Amino acid sequence: MHAGKGATDTLAALLADWSDVRTAYVRDVHEELANLLVMAGTNADVDRLNAAARALRRAVGELVGPDVVYALAGGRRLELAVGDHVRVRANDYRAQRTGGRHADVLNGYRGVVVAIGRDRCVEVEWRQQSADGPRLVREVLAPDYIAGGGLSHGTALTVAAAQGQSAHHALVYGMGLDPHTLYSAMTRDRISAHLYLPRDVLETDADRARLGEPRTRAEEIDRAVTAYAATLDGERADRFLTPEPPPIATQPVGERAPELAGTPPERAPHATEPTDARQRLAAIEAEAVAFAESVRERLLAEDALAALERLPGGLGLLNAEQLDERLAALAERAGATAEAARQARQAVRDLAAGSDGPRAAALRERRDALTRTAEQIGRAQQAGARLQQLDDALDQLRDRRHDLQQQIARGKKRLAELGGLTRLVPASNAEFRRLQEHLPALRKRLQAVAERAEQLWLTRPALQDAAQSAAAAAPPRHTWTTRLTEHDTLTRQWDERLAAARRADRVTRTAAAADRRYKQARGQLATTRTEHARRLDLTPDQRALENAARAEHARRQAAMPDRERAALLRSPGAPPPGTITRSAEPYRPPSHRDPHRQHNRGPGLSR
Repeated sequence: MHAGKGATDTLAALLADWSDVRTAYVRDVHEELANLLVMAGTNADVDRLNAAARALRRAVGELVGPDVVYALAGGRRLELAVGDHVRVRANDYRAQRTGGRHADVLNGYRGVVVAIGRDRCVEVEWRQQSADGPRLVREVLAPDYIAGGGLSHGTALTVAAAQGQSAHHALVYGMGLDPHTLYSAMTRDRISAHLYLPRDVLETDADRARLGEPRTRAEEIDRAVTAYAATLDGERADRFLTPEPPPIATQPVGERAPELAGTPPERAPHATEPTDARQRLAAIEAEAVAFAESVRERLLAEDALAALERLPGGLGLLNAEQLDERLAALAERAGATAEAARQARQAVRDLAAGSDGPRAAALRERRDALTRTAEQIGRAQQAGARLQQLDDALDQLRDRRHDLQQQIARGKKRLAELGGLTRLVPASNAEFRRLQEHLPALRKRLQAVAERAEQLWLTRPALQDAAQSAAAAAPPRHTWTTRLTEHDTLTRQWDERLAAARRADRVTRTAAAADRRYKQARGQLATTRTEHARRLDLTPDQRALENAARAEHARRQAAMPDRERAALLRSPGAPPPGTITRSAEPYRPPSHRDPHRQHNRGPGLSR
């Protein structure tokens, strides 16, 4: 289990681990594709992982040549270069058409781009099992096949695409997975499976305010897993739609009349003991009357409970205190939705005037934040490059000084040898004089090199401090490639994304939707007030009967197994604790709704 702060940091940590693990397979790309699976739940997360992985592989020289861009349906693009990991997404049964001269290209194959022709055809190589063992297969894919969605990047896959595959290591980004998909993802491995969770995305603002910042790595992982488990709960479909009913024979045998219990009394003599027989018969009749009365009361209680359950929103099952709380909450909600409707109408007017809505504003803030981050990374890279240039220059000067020192040493040695030969070999006089003239020049150049090295060495501390300060102001180094890639992508697609955000603002912030929520809140408030008034008009006997029915409902709910009761209270639209409803969804304050559970739709429950 691995926990990151936000989605970007978590994806960066996953990619960093992917980069470390893949070093074991760096010599064979097909071994890497077969034994290392990177998975996510949504296509958007898979695209982010693939884009960042491409940037990392481009940085280390695994992608060769420029990117060739292919236009796909829906305005999307696919950039390919030699060395790219790719995945086949459409079947092409070539073996049948060509009589076996070509291999079939089937959905799910993963391989590597080995060549891109001038006609934009792409040659892909993958490993395929055969009767003689694994073999490498190459096929050429036409641009039309790629433009039709037949090929995509293949470093990361959705969990659905990875089903049926097994690998040594599985790295899974957990957001957006339901329990069944998570189980499939975490069982793809033979050696290790790693789950990456973004804590800030999983926890609510209330959770973070209550718990503060995690003090240890273990605490951060524990909090992320706890928040993640809440998004998985309630997904199981294999459970009863209703609680298991109690046994039919719930009446204790000892409380029934002897005849009903199946043990008739001995028959009295006809003439000898008439008084005892009449007394025994009267007792039996009295017990039968009492039993019938208890049955009638039970039926009345059941009918009352059924009638209370039919009231909208589970209102009939609320006691007086809970009903007052519901009234207060609905009154507050009605006021809040009225204000929201007013703001929505104003937002529509603002949008008509050309102002940005919340999504467009958030997109602009995201772009500004990424721009600042990119500038910080750029300054850190420039400062690091200047420091590296200085160190390279110092290394060159050090090598130059060592070379000059060796030349001077050799010249001195040769000059000493020639000093004894000038009398015996007159021809050596010229070399002797040349060395005497050359050695001072070498010493002068050595002095210049030493002075230059000293000057550079004195400037190094300032450059080192600047590099450290720039690196400290920038995000962690392992996230640089991800952040820069995200910034470049957003900058390149800015016009399309801004237009999409503005369209979303116009859809989500409409006065009609806000008015519907306001009308719904008003309707629920009116229904609750009607129930409150109805109870005031009840007779004492009716009020006692309904209170008994509510108490019976509470007793049954308390007797339910903990898991079923928890599932009932967690199910979307469930009324407050102690209530059950068969009809309209009751109001729940916004603080009771978990934003990470909106995709969980548990089974409906009824009594």
